[in-house]
Amino acid sequence: MEELVALPFQAGTVLLSYADDLALVVTGRGDRLCKTQRALDLITAKCEKLGLKISTQKSRAMTIKAANPVCQLRVQGIGLAWTDPLPVPRGGARRRLSFTAQLDYLRERTQARLNVMRAMTRLNAGATFSVLRL
Repeated sequence: MEELVALPFQAGTVLLSYADDLALVVTGRGDRLCKTQRALDLITAKCEKLGLKISTQKSRAMTIKAANPVCQLRVQGIGLAWTDPLPVPRGGARRRLSFTAQLDYLRERTQARLNVMRAMTRLNAGATFSVLRL
């Protein structure tokens, strides 16, 4: 897997691996579909060289924040099926999908720690000026 992850992909293309599973992520502007197909061709060639087999039955293609393209990506000459990133929640559940609460919590925890650090490093408490200069 290390040899696959280390392949020379174009900018904005990264191959993630976990155990024997791979996820190809292509970001950026321009024709991402062509970049993705080139990366898939590179991965396919390397897998063939290493004697690995890609399970095209389990492989899927997904777009995020974009409509699924009309054309298909191909691996070993077989077209990949397009899938939706997440099932669409019903009712108001979609509005509740937000990281605001988590961000507020992290901001509060970080602010508390920063306040302690500031109190410890004041000139009249905690560290002396010579320590603060370092």
